[in-house]
Amino acid sequence: MLTDKAIQAAKSKARPYKLADGEGLTLLVKPIGSKLWRFRYRHEGREKMLGFGSYPDTSAKLAREKRDQARKLLAQGLDPSGTRRAEKAARSNTFEAIAGEWLVLQEERLAPATYAKAVWTLGTLVFPYLGTRPIDKITAADVLRVLKRIEGRGLRETAHRTRQRISQVCRYAVVTERAHHDVTLNLRGALAAVVSTNHAAITELNRGLQRASRDMVRTANCVACICSAG
Repeated sequence: MLTDKAIQAAKSKARPYKLADGEGLTLLVKPIGSKLWRFRYRHEGREKMLGFGSYPDTSAKLAREKRDQARKLLAQGLDPSGTRRAEKAARSNTFEAIAGEWLVLQEERLAPATYAKAVWTLGTLVFPYLGTRPIDKITAADVLRVLKRIEGRGLRETAHRTRQRISQVCRYAVVTERAHHDVTLNLRGALAAVVSTNHAAITELNRGLQRASRDMVRTANCVACICSAG
């Protein structure tokens, strides 16, 4: 078993060389001076290798823990390399990972202010609740809970815009074959309608005109009554 003192004392040579730590774990010392942890093992008759990072970023203790985890997988008949690839693929299939890809594509397409608002909307309102979820496992009900949380704060228009951004990310996931459909399509009519300020102002103006018209009619009626009496 290698000690920190022995690892630190290992000097680079003209060719790479290995220092054995035990149970398949070695430290590869390269001519440029870097020291890399390597774990060699056999699975289904084939020799394979896993990298556990570089020293001192990955300490000897941590490298041994990773080796022990890999050996446990081997004891279950699993290939540690295949398991790592599956975990990496799962991480790249999260809503946040796919939204990040979509945002990169939009940076040159959207106006700076619009792009900044999209980043804020997804990062602040959506990622805390859906970011770590595999996008193909997110349901319409999951999205609705996020939107209702926004709507409950009185931000109806923001809720609708957030639904639009989630939809765009979902559609990107569909075309990149990481989701089957855009789940937000099932949310049509599920959010409260947005009443624009202009519409509200026009409605109030119409009401004012109606009140004025009624007042004029009453005034005219009163004048007619007085004239008749005279």
